[in-house]
Amino acid sequence: MSRIRLLTVATLLILWWLVESPSADHSNFVIIDKVKALDSSHSHYLKLFLNIPEVQPIPYWIRSLYDKTPGDYFRPPEGASRTSLSEGEVTEIESTLTKAFTNSLYDHFIIDSLEGFEYFFSDGKIHRREYHIYYAQGDTIYVISGWLGKFLSFYRAVPGDFRYSIDELQNEVRKISPSYKIADSGSFKRIDEKQNYFLEYVDRENMTRVRNYLIYGTFIFPGKTEGENKRYNLIEVTRFIDKEVIP
Repeated sequence: MSRIRLLTVATLLILWWLVESPSADHSNFVIIDKVKALDSSHSHYLKLFLNIPEVQPIPYWIRSLYDKTPGDYFRPPEGASRTSLSEGEVTEIESTLTKAFTNSLYDHFIIDSLEGFEYFFSDGKIHRREYHIYYAQGDTIYVISGWLGKFLSFYRAVPGDFRYSIDELQNEVRKISPSYKIADSGSFKRIDEKQNYFLEYVDRENMTRVRNYLIYGTFIFPGKTEGENKRYNLIEVTRFIDKEVIP
C-alpha cells in the first residue's frame, strides 16, 4: 500500500473516531452543577401561590401539591431524595425527547447525566419520581426535567432582557420542537408587566404547552467559582404523557 494511501486511511480512521467516540459526543455541552440567585418574579405566573408551605418538604415556590400546577420544573426539587433512574424510566425520557425535540440540543452524555429525585407529600399519600439536569452550550442554558409518567419539560434560556412577540416565540419554539404546530395568536395568554411578562399556550389535542418569561440567574460553569448574574429570556416546551395533568 502506498504512503499516500496509508495516510488517507489513517486520516479517515481518525475522523471516524472523532465522530463516534464518547468524548466527541458531548464536546459542545457542559454540565452546570451550581446555580444560585434564581429570582422569583415569574412564580405567580406558574400559580405557585396556591401552595401550602407547611405540608411539603420542598420549598413552595419550587413544587406544589397540585397535579395541574406541580411547580417550577426549571428548578430541581430541592429537599427531595436522590434516586437512580430505572432502565424503563430512561427509555421513557429518551422516547419523549426523540419524538418532540431537536436532537442536536441534547445527546447521550446529557441523558446519562440526568439526576433522579423522589419525594412524598401529605404523609406519604402523594409520591413523585422526577429527573432534572442543568447544562449549557456556549452562553445558552438548557434544562431537561419532568415528572415520570406525567410530562417532560425542555427549557432554553438565552441571555438578554428582551421580550418575544407571539410570532417570534412560535418561530423559536419550532427550533426547539419541530413537531410543534403553529397556533393562532389569539390562543395565547399574554401578561405584560413592568418587571416581567408571560406568554402561554396549551395545545390539549397534541398534549403540548409553551411558556415564555424572563428570569434572573447566576450559573456557575465547570472550573469557575463565581458566575455573573444575568437576565435570561426563557422558553419552556412541555410534552405531556398523562392527559390528567394537562392544565
